[in-house]
Amino acid sequence: MMLVCLGATLVMIASGSIAQGGSAIHDPAVTRVDPARIAAGIVTGIGFLGAAVVVRLGDLIRGVTTAASIWLAAVLGIVIGAGQYALAVAATIAALVVLWLFHFLERVVPTPQYRRVSIGIHPSSSTAIHAEVLDRFRRRRIRVMDLSVDSSPDAREVTLTYNIRSRARLGALSLVQDVLAIRGVESCRWK
Repeated sequence: MMLVCLGATLVMIASGSIAQGGSAIHDPAVTRVDPARIAAGIVTGIGFLGAAVVVRLGDLIRGVTTAASIWLAAVLGIVIGAGQYALAVAATIAALVVLWLFHFLERVVPTPQYRRVSIGIHPSSSTAIHAEVLDRFRRRRIRVMDLSVDSSPDAREVTLTYNIRSRARLGALSLVQDVLAIRGVESCRWK
């Protein structure tokens, strides 16, 4: 973040210097330098860098705060490079307050938890067991996001893998014990 801010600051200082006559050609008819174009280039380039940080895994999106922080660091560099120090200090304080506030809210407001539960069963009872598992998930307010079914090469065991989401605290041990209590479930793995 510091390097992004420093780089943006240096580019803005250099572009301001060029715009004020620091270039080799001093004829205004020939040279037209606009520091705002360089700032626009910084914002665009950092946007690509930030986009590379964001990762989507199903319903889960990671890296948005990091991408926004990188973008803000670049903008702070532009503001510092333009000589607007009070604005940079105020924006930094505001950003820190927002980040602290949301960090606090994440601890208070329950956020969804994503887990994977794999259940080994005999192929003949898969439909009934699947219905019973869904019923037990529903009672615990667990939402099934995705289901995959795998069969062993000798067709002796079927593995049902549920990608689940819940806003309530998920107790791994009690959930696994609850699923193992279903008649016909041979194994249960929690990830």
